[in-house]
Amino acid sequence: MKILMQIPLKFRINFILLMSLIQLLGQDSLHINNLHHSVAKPQVLLLNSYHKGFLWTDDITKGVEDIFNQKKVDLYVEYMDTKRQFNEEYLTLFHRLLEIKFKKHHYDLVITSDDNAFNYIKGRGRSLFSNVPLVFCGVNYLKKETLDTLYGVTGVNEKIDLLSNLNLIQQIHETCRKVVIITENTPTGVHIQKEINRIKEQSLTSLDIETLYDIAFDDLEKRLKNLTPETIVLHTIFSRDKIEQYIDIDEAAERICSASPVPVYGSWDFTLGYGIVGGYLVNGYQQGVDAAKMALEILDGKSPNEIPVKWHTPARPIFDDRQLSFRNISDTKLPAGSVILFRPKSFYKEYKLLFINISVVIALLMIAVLGLLSGYLRTKASKIQIQESEELFRKLAQTAPVGILLYQNNHWIFANEAAEKIFGYSLDELKANELFIMVAPDYREKVKERVMLRQQNLPAENEYELKIVTKEGVEKWVLLDGCTIKYNGAFAGLVSILDISKLKNSNDKLNNLQNFLSNIINSMPSAMASLNQEGQVLLWNEQFEKKTGIRAEVARGHKLTELIPDFKKYTSLIDESISEQKTIHRLKQTRMTEKGKVFEDITLFPIAVESSKGVTLRIDEVTEKIQMEEMMVQSEKMLSIGGLAAGMAHEINNPIAGMLQNAIVLENKLLKNSPKNLDIAREVGLDFEALGQFIEKRNIRKHLELIHDSGLKAADIVTNMLSFARKSESNFNYIRLPNLISKTLEILKNDYDLKKNYDFKKIKISQTYAEDLPEIKCEETKIQQVIMNILRNGAEAMGEYTIKNADPEIGIHAYRKGNLIHLIIENNGPPIPDSIRNRIFDPFFTTKEIGKGTGIGLSVSYFIITKNHNGNMWVKSGKNETTKFIIELPLNERNDSNETSNI
Repeated sequence: MKILMQIPLKFRINFILLMSLIQLLGQDSLHINNLHHSVAKPQVLLLNSYHKGFLWTDDITKGVEDIFNQKKVDLYVEYMDTKRQFNEEYLTLFHRLLEIKFKKHHYDLVITSDDNAFNYIKGRGRSLFSNVPLVFCGVNYLKKETLDTLYGVTGVNEKIDLLSNLNLIQQIHETCRKVVIITENTPTGVHIQKEINRIKEQSLTSLDIETLYDIAFDDLEKRLKNLTPETIVLHTIFSRDKIEQYIDIDEAAERICSASPVPVYGSWDFTLGYGIVGGYLVNGYQQGVDAAKMALEILDGKSPNEIPVKWHTPARPIFDDRQLSFRNISDTKLPAGSVILFRPKSFYKEYKLLFINISVVIALLMIAVLGLLSGYLRTKASKIQIQESEELFRKLAQTAPVGILLYQNNHWIFANEAAEKIFGYSLDELKANELFIMVAPDYREKVKERVMLRQQNLPAENEYELKIVTKEGVEKWVLLDGCTIKYNGAFAGLVSILDISKLKNSNDKLNNLQNFLSNIINSMPSAMASLNQEGQVLLWNEQFEKKTGIRAEVARGHKLTELIPDFKKYTSLIDESISEQKTIHRLKQTRMTEKGKVFEDITLFPIAVESSKGVTLRIDEVTEKIQMEEMMVQSEKMLSIGGLAAGMAHEINNPIAGMLQNAIVLENKLLKNSPKNLDIAREVGLDFEALGQFIEKRNIRKHLELIHDSGLKAADIVTNMLSFARKSESNFNYIRLPNLISKTLEILKNDYDLKKNYDFKKIKISQTYAEDLPEIKCEETKIQQVIMNILRNGAEAMGEYTIKNADPEIGIHAYRKGNLIHLIIENNGPPIPDSIRNRIFDPFFTTKEIGKGTGIGLSVSYFIITKNHNGNMWVKSGKNETTKFIIELPLNERNDSNETSNI
């Protein structure tokens, strides 16, 4: 700079001007060169229907870029963003933007991805790209006639394989009856809906298909949460909902899979990894690759019309291993050639870094020592250093916790003490035997293959597990880590061996313990579920599966209140049990199920592991127990009433006897024309004949008869009450039941009551008896009383009930079942409500008005059957059913030849 300042001013100015001119000429030359290169390189526009960040669009773009990066192509990428913006005003503004942006720019070719970009180019976009070849991809369900009017167009059709996915679902889930297909109301979604309708119309699947589209996302999640176990979800695409809300496709897939209690399958690979099980998936990257390759053919001079459209869209069966495990789906159910992603690493992979580090350090040490050893052979001057290094290596190798071995030319040449201890062979014994002496037979071929590869310096698997057999014949599991080294001028194999038998055994014992505990929990009669602090299910035994119909793998991770809404009432108890760490019992809790009302004992056991808390819920159904308790209470009540009845009968007997006796005496003294009555009448000046006429006209005779009849009825009631309380076999005889029933019906034919609106003569009676019906030993009058009570009650009930399109009818049937006689008496009267049916045999219980019934007829009948005859009696009645009284009487073998039938 100082030298330049010493030059005269005019020379300095000329020098600056000259340098400026050279610079300008250089820039123009550079610009011309750049222009030459830009013209030489083809200009290609990739017009995407959607936005950057949309996984499908990004995959297509990457496919195009990867192909074009191999060639000299200038790629320009534009995004229409029609997932988030799609209306006429926006499309008009977008077209105007492209007009301004590309008014003076020429493209050699245009690639479009998806329907909206393709429709734009073949529509209003033709004004900008009228003579530019077009390659499309991602266009859904394209028809051949659409291309007939276009020139210079080819590309890749996109068509998801709905039918293959439906067949796949049927193949994997044999109990599936219904598939819910989720899609959106966009051009792609409309094409999918048409394909679904085609499958339905042509009956290409036996599955019941329901389509969910044009729906708000919140409503979609609610619909999914209520799906039943026999339903499967097929998710196609859903990123814009009914209220024009845009959701990223990965977020949409995660929310759909989280909401669904059943497995979710997909159609595009960009949903894999976000909760779907898998399916025949279309790949966006491959669409971009195929489109870019077609574009290169056109840029090389081939006409687009000479390149056939790829109509078939390849879809591979791809699955997420995590979801297969979660949904308990076996690999054997998957199609041949399936790709399974997200496989967990094997057991030894957890220790991979440690083993690699040890192996690398040892290998480096061995290489260093072997290098020193080789140097020792070349020069005596390094003998001491080599000896020291060799001694260092041996100490390191001998003190290493893992077995270290070196083999070459199919012979062992080194083994440290740890290796000798693992195998049970000394180094000399290893050297004297063949290479694979300690390898278990099942693993020898695998080991041989890797040994040969290492000795030839070819790639071989470094780490793997195998089973060995020691010198004593003991089998062990070891982890082998190997590499290839150069030793004495030839390739050799250096391996490290770690004994993992204890780890394997511990892992097996842990698995066995888990299975053992799982079997214990599943074999328990109680329904058990464990919940974490948030109320999510951790454990769900088989009894809970049977109780709810929800499988354990579906229940895990979901909140209990979502699976069983009825349990929301226990939320506060669950929180209390967890927070206060106390056991809570709630007995005889009621819950409505498909079987009706059930009773359950609920027990909550708090659990705490380190900082994590939760609760175990145990449910024991005690409906039968409570019913038994009620029956026991009923029996106790009947016994106590029986004792009361006996006492009352004895107390009432005496006044009834006095009433009957005095009624007879009064009748004799007033009505009987006896000498003593005539003498007393004359004595008091009374005309006995006039007295008789007075008695007749005042109906005194009838009133006396009524008193006598009422007394007899009262005596019958007392007798029944005594029978109610006391069992007697003094009048037991063998009878034929049909004859007894016929005799009872004859009596009842004269039984009618206008007030109660019944008349047996107007009731249709049907009787059916088995031909092999044997005689039974019973008290004839008692059984007749039971039959008469049931028939009379039925007649009264039908008399008060208007039967539509039917006349009153009573059916009587008897047949033998084992050692029992079954007698069924049914009528087509009104059904008996549950509240009455449960108390119908209670003493003094009646639904009749005061004065019309005592409430002891059926209770006495019940005791005659159950106590006096060791039988059973119950009633069945329901809507649209007849009312049936069912009696079981035991058969008794005749053991007295003098016994004869009364009837």
